Amino acid sequence: MKSRRLILGTFIVTLTLFLTSCSNAPKTKRTIIGEIEPNSQITQDFSKFSGTESYKFTISKESTLKSSLKLRTGKTYITVVDEDGKEYLHISSSSEEEVTLKPNSEKIYYIDLKYDNGIGTYSFELNN
Repeated sequence: MKSRRLILGTFIVTLTLFLTSCSNAPKTKRTIIGEIEPNSQITQDFSKFSGTESYKFTISKESTLKSSLKLRTGKTYITVVDEDGKEYLHISSSSEEEVTLKPNSEKIYYIDLKYDNGIGTYSFELNN
């Protein structure tokens, strides 16, 4: 009887852990501060001690994203990822970068900004 309870308990715990690991919960929690529309541009000055913020955009055809980071002090990182977590661009110093995104169907992308005592300006331009 005790072995039956032990086997049943082990099975329930294993099943619970398996279902928890397979959940569709997002892997990364994002604070969305805005959405970028195709053929638009965003320029923003920032002064952040620390934290992470994101812009979101959705495209269904080939588009070009131009990103610019101008740091005056500190560190700030820009990363462009899709809804599956695939990285397309990473900027960690003052520079201008361009990436062409070619989704097969409608896809959501995020521009993640990670601040570390950063002061400066960033700019994004999305063209299709």
